[in-house]
Amino acid sequence: MPSSIQVTKRLLSLIADEDSSDEQIAQAARGLLQSTHGTSASNINNVLEVISLGLDVDDPSRASVLMMVCGSLVELGAKTTPLHEPLIRQFHKLIEQSHSFHEAMLSNLPNSKNKDRDRATALRLASAELPDEAEAWNALEQSYPAGIALFSVSREARHLASRELASVRNIAEFHPGAGWLWKILQVLDDEPLLVIEPLTGLGIVGRMNGVSDNFQLNVLLMDVFPRGWFQRRRVSKLAANVARGIGPQHTDDAIYGVWNLYTKAALNSDGTLPDPKDHEADKTTAVWNEGIPADIPLLDGHRVVLLGPKSYIRTWHAQRDFNLLRADISKVRKLKQAEVENWLDRIRTSS
Repeated sequence: MPSSIQVTKRLLSLIADEDSSDEQIAQAARGLLQSTHGTSASNINNVLEVISLGLDVDDPSRASVLMMVCGSLVELGAKTTPLHEPLIRQFHKLIEQSHSFHEAMLSNLPNSKNKDRDRATALRLASAELPDEAEAWNALEQSYPAGIALFSVSREARHLASRELASVRNIAEFHPGAGWLWKILQVLDDEPLLVIEPLTGLGIVGRMNGVSDNFQLNVLLMDVFPRGWFQRRRVSKLAANVARGIGPQHTDDAIYGVWNLYTKAALNSDGTLPDPKDHEADKTTAVWNEGIPADIPLLDGHRVVLLGPKSYIRTWHAQRDFNLLRADISKVRKLKQAEVENWLDRIRTSS
């Protein structure tokens, strides 16, 4: 029985052979992944290293096969360092080729109310005009989970990709895979965070890591923000673990929001927050659950979140966007009363 390394070299040979068929390549890729299941960590690492050396493939469809194999190996626990630069280079190629297709699609987008039909029409017309770019567009949709896997487990790779792949933002609205890549590349790490509840005078500072949206941030805040001596947990330990990237990616646990979250601009001159029923204020100063932490305005290097009474019962299920991405609010320190007052003064004068 051939070793995993032999099977890997066979796959790379088929990828390089212009006469090999898609079915041969797909079968070899499946065989490679089967050969690694249940093997040692060192074997999986060796396989990934061999593939990383052969990732610079010009054909988008064939490149996507190797990228998907790499993503699967990352999910099996392979060390990712050899993969960082070649996989990001390959994503860069696909994204750049997809830009031209995106422009062609937009130029063919009819102006009607049936957006689904319009997009299907635009995709069909653009594919006929630019078949090579369409292949890259489709390859990116096939391979983006490999990027999600890598950028979830490697902060270093995510930081590198956030610089090298920033242009993925330009196609994220119409390309689902690009949308997910753009979302994970905006995730912050070791980001200073200031959270104050003006009504109670409680506040914390900490460091935010791996949080992909404000639903997740809200859950983590409910778990770490100070509670009274006899107050029960705001969220279950299981729901908090889901938000931290521990255990299942989602559960049926219902989350009940306890606050309205606001930006620093919401603080009134008298130190209060808007009336929770003031929906006009919400439009400009709310930190919406559907948003992301990177959009929360800064003050002196800190993302500032102000907590106010909830305006209505807000519920959602415990879940996270990215299964392998660990998240937390670390180095949490409860602020002294004088510190809270000082921060509130600085917030008022900054707005």
